[in-house]
Amino acid sequence: MVKTKSNDYRLNNKLKGREQTTLDVFRILAAIFVMVGHGFSFFQISILKDEKSFPYIQNIGVVVFFLVSGFLTAFSLSRKNESHNYSFKEFILNKINRIYREYLPGLVLIAIIDAISIIFNKDKYAYYNAFNLKEFIGNAFMLQNMGPNGILGKYITCFGSGRPLWTLSVEWWFYMLFGVLYLYIANKEKVSFLKLVMFAIIVCMSSGYLVSGGEHSLGFVFALGVLAYYCYRLIRREIAYIILPISIALYIAYGIVYKEAYTVYSYIILWFIICSALRVFGGGQDTTKRNVILAFISKSTFMLYLIHYSIMDMICSLDVQWNTYVRFFFCILISLIVSIPAYYVFGEKKIMGKIYVFVKKRLAK
Repeated sequence: MVKTKSNDYRLNNKLKGREQTTLDVFRILAAIFVMVGHGFSFFQISILKDEKSFPYIQNIGVVVFFLVSGFLTAFSLSRKNESHNYSFKEFILNKINRIYREYLPGLVLIAIIDAISIIFNKDKYAYYNAFNLKEFIGNAFMLQNMGPNGILGKYITCFGSGRPLWTLSVEWWFYMLFGVLYLYIANKEKVSFLKLVMFAIIVCMSSGYLVSGGEHSLGFVFALGVLAYYCYRLIRREIAYIILPISIALYIAYGIVYKEAYTVYSYIILWFIICSALRVFGGGQDTTKRNVILAFISKSTFMLYLIHYSIMDMICSLDVQWNTYVRFFFCILISLIVSIPAYYVFGEKKIMGKIYVFVKKRLAK
């Protein structure tokens, strides 16, 4: 079962095109699960509208996102730190550039959507207590629902109708936690008082999601994603062909019986699904490049994740005499129509960075 060839692609800190495309497919599926699952819950349609028959598929989507995020974080750090000179400061700046160029515009879009919702149906708007400047700033700094036992949630909750935003802060602080541990150990950096204080803050912020149960065990899921990066190529491809269908069948059976997505057993089964899928669909000596279309769709899922819930909440609250299924599909359509161009402008074209450079040059004159 173990493969130890010296020409292993992973040993060169590279992912083949088909492996990248496989991860893109998982991210797209995770986004679909989250968006469609929330739609089922909003409009109370299909047997997946609750957990009576199967786990919330939106929760399954969140777990997949964390597994893929852990995997890609380990891959990115391994690749950028090949010469052991990649600093934690560079890591933070790269994460800020990658995430905040969409995250901040996403928060603004949530504010705009909520403002429209209040204008058209203020009596049905349910998030007045979270629709304020304090929550906006707290979310901008990834503080929502963080700290020991999520204690900051008493003071800073998700901004407005952006209910899924709590997972973004969890993911952010686990980026920081793994980044600081990896770089300090890999680069054998000297410990200083300032570094200890920074590490203590990161641990404190992420501690509520390290080893607790339910959704509070997402730190364990992220760690499994990291482990997947270092382990997935140890599975022989011919064995992966057997593991993949068995794991999928086992996950479905487990979901039907226990109806829970946030359990250690479901995490481990999903881990095997992702690892074996990477070997089945990304293995071999094929040099096919990453699928450009799927890569674009995969990258746009972050913006979709940020704003879809607010769009659904707004449409659901409107007094329109439409068939329930029409409203459901309309929500899906509008979420895609808004999020894909928003990603293209803020993510693909990096308009926030261009604005920053332009303002900086103007101020320098």
